[in-house]
Amino acid sequence: MKNVTTALVETARVYNADIVREKLKDMKINSRKSSRKLNYRLQTLPYRKIISNIDYKAYERGLNTIEDDTKRTSITCPSCRSVDKENMIDNKFKCKRCRFELNPHHVAYLNIFSRLN
Repeated sequence: MKNVTTALVETARVYNADIVREKLKDMKINSRKSSRKLNYRLQTLPYRKIISNIDYKAYERGLNTIEDDTKRTSITCPSCRSVDKENMIDNKFKCKRCRFELNPHHVAYLNIFSRLN
């Protein structure tokens, strides 16, 4: 785990970039299909330890860490700013208003990036 956090912070240092992470309060999956075992695994992840390692190593190297609220980033169109749950269907993003299409993860990244600039 320390190697991963060090690599992440070093990559950010090389590119002179801030580290942005999302606010994760509850990682429990609320679905009938999810298993108790999966929920247990998500709840026992050392998330706080990873975050504290990243924050500490970033502080040592003079980098900023930003915690962003990522609500609705995967259903908001980065082109026309339309927010609609139907923009995201079957793990694919297609804006109902302007027909913009892209991978939903990339859409979320674009929306987070545009919020921070």
